[in-house]
Amino acid sequence: MSYNYRFQRDRSCFYLSSFENDDNITLVTNRFTKRIIRICQWEIGCLSPTGWRKSKRYNDLYTLWIPNDRIDYDILDDFIEWAIACNSCVWVKLNRYTTDHFEDGVLDFCICSDWNFNFDGVSGRTEIGDIEYRLKYVGNISEDDAKMVGAYLNKCLFCINGYDDDIDNILITTIPATVEKQNKPSWKLAEYVADSLNAEFLSATLRSDKPEMKSLSVTDKIKSWRKIYADNQVELSIDIDSLKGKTVIIVDDLYQSGTSMWCYAEYLKSVGASHILGIAMVKSLKDSDNQPN
Repeated sequence: MSYNYRFQRDRSCFYLSSFENDDNITLVTNRFTKRIIRICQWEIGCLSPTGWRKSKRYNDLYTLWIPNDRIDYDILDDFIEWAIACNSCVWVKLNRYTTDHFEDGVLDFCICSDWNFNFDGVSGRTEIGDIEYRLKYVGNISEDDAKMVGAYLNKCLFCINGYDDDIDNILITTIPATVEKQNKPSWKLAEYVADSLNAEFLSATLRSDKPEMKSLSVTDKIKSWRKIYADNQVELSIDIDSLKGKTVIIVDDLYQSGTSMWCYAEYLKSVGASHILGIAMVKSLKDSDNQPN
């Protein structure tokens, strides 16, 4: 078995290369991916006598040298299996429309199971993108489609497994909505994730209808969400004091600019949550909502 791999998907922040040499295996990754590895796959770092080293030639690259006499192939094989799953997803962070509005650490990580459309511009929606569209606009999907949704979400959960090993410390939530709109796909997906992990579901109910945001630019959408939180228009299902120190996973059906998720993460951090992760069923090809911004 060869251990020469390169994991790098278009427009995904996840990057990892593995080089098998005569007397060692060397891993190369970027800062973003190294953070994920050190939390979710920390055992791989223990195989190296030197640990992760910053590249002297490249600004955002780090290397991990594992000599042959330190290789544990069970750990290495599990790591490669994890990396393959991670590379099949889309990892996102702040983009050019949102980077001036948020601090980078507000949302620790966000992972989407796939893109909603294929990149070629011809073959249309991806498999999960087509299901997401029908779930959102038709209102129902087949039993086989539901199983497929579960498989894609479980893939995301597998990639972040180990981020917090204390299930009692994890809360699952989704973007706030009024009671009448809590049957939306994002709520169903979040409830599925909560059931899968046997974790507590944190509902966030809007006290009144939020302004129509579809026509708003990214900047104005952020302003609207921040006003909702500042005006105390969100009622959480648990006491705010109970959020302190928690890891919260925000689940959504579609990640476009990410403003809804980042604003909610910002609010949750402000009231005491320690770590915020995001999971979205699909990532849109667009990074903006409505422009000009």
